[in-house]
Amino acid sequence: MAGMSIKGIDFVMAGITDDKGVLITDPEKGGLGPKGIALWDGDGDGATTANITGLEEAGQQQYANNKVKRINHGVPTPQVALTMLDMPYEDGSKMVGYTAINGGRVLSNNKPHVALLIASHDFDGNWFFDAFANGEMTLPTVDYRMKLAIQLVVNKKRHSA
Repeated sequence: MAGMSIKGIDFVMAGITDDKGVLITDPEKGGLGPKGIALWDGDGDGATTANITGLEEAGQQQYANNKVKRINHGVPTPQVALTMLDMPYEDGSKMVGYTAINGGRVLSNNKPHVALLIASHDFDGNWFFDAFANGEMTLPTVDYRMKLAIQLVVNKKRHSA
């Protein structure tokens, strides 16, 4: 039977989608890795922490006749604070929105749509997946202690079909 306790991160993978939610598979057009999806598990690559917050808002009680009649919940605004041991520079810069200009890279005003999958398992070996289909990656700080911390904020807007 699956439990609520999970242990570690087995892998993290990501892709970049267009405005309609279609995976961009060509690296020359902004896709990650050779085929549009990046799995960071090479020599020294990988995630060390994935802190997911904002999955659910606290309920607001509504009273009538001196009793709680309803509980309304706000709109969830999930965020993932992801700490990587390392990842290819090209992947990280594409996800946060850097574009190539005159041989260098500059932060663009347009953030790409990032899809993220975090895989783990419980102590019985059952797999758990946290998936985020449409988020924006930010690099809020740079920490020069041999790690990369990036943050994914999941967009509330829907893809148009």
